[in-house]
Amino acid sequence: MDQMDIVNRSDMQLAEKAARERWEMSDDQRSNVVSQLVAIIADPSAKNREKIAASRALAAFDRLNVDEKPKTRTNVNLNLELSERKKDLRRRIEGLTGSDDDQGS
Repeated sequence: MDQMDIVNRSDMQLAEKAARERWEMSDDQRSNVVSQLVAIIADPSAKNREKIAASRALAAFDRLNVDEKPKTRTNVNLNLELSERKKDLRRRIEGLTGSDDDQGS
């Protein structure tokens, strides 16, 4: 994909399609398109339809950024000594309700 000049809504829709379908493009090309879309959105003389089309295309590029961020992996150490956990819970419950000896009396 060569450098793209975005001059009308069709160009914005094409840019959105390129982002959604993950067309191959260099970082420079992507940066150029994003800069143009931001300029259209910020342009006070741009029509609302143009701003909406530019916003949609920009959102498609933003989704790419989110999708491409490396997933972080968090290791969690779960202490799964269930028998000890059960004993601890039983002791705590007995402390709240009384011991097993009280139940038989």
